[in-house]
Amino acid sequence: MPDPAQNIDRLLAPRSIAIIGASEKPSIGRTLIDSLSACGYSGAIYPVNPKYESIRGHPCYSRLDDIDARIDVLALAVRRDRVLEQLEMAAATGVGAAVIYGGGFAEIGAAGGELQAQIIGLCNDAGIALCGPNCMGAINTHQPSQTYMMPIRDLNELAGNVALISQSGSVTFGMLADVRR
Repeated sequence: MPDPAQNIDRLLAPRSIAIIGASEKPSIGRTLIDSLSACGYSGAIYPVNPKYESIRGHPCYSRLDDIDARIDVLALAVRRDRVLEQLEMAAATGVGAAVIYGGGFAEIGAAGGELQAQIIGLCNDAGIALCGPNCMGAINTHQPSQTYMMPIRDLNELAGNVALISQSGSVTFGMLADVRR
């Protein structure tokens, strides 16, 4: 069985990011693309949405398996009922890490917990490092990249010698907003 911990670099320092649910409309997917551009991310960005030919200047793909390149991180900005099928495709194509923003998993009870257990099992079996579900994403200020769901303007303001791992999105949001210290 692959070890998801081996892929943590693919989550925190990805060379490519695919965004399922990317859109030109105000959304997590669009925020990710805009923030990646603003933070100086130099890797490949692959928006995935069958409704668009391009998004924010990037060619758009109908499906994840239409991308003929290695994907380090898959950002899942889709409804809960679409997550498992997208992760199955991610496992089949060798994606190294995934971020699930949406909620409605173990925190809502048995049905959500069962779906979350399936997701965790699939990721463990495929060696996919998983961030989420129901999370804000990840930021790397030293090798500019991020899958953080809120707008990020300048990672240089955040760079320092302290790492933050937070269970609370509100705490993270508050700390990121106060970069004076």
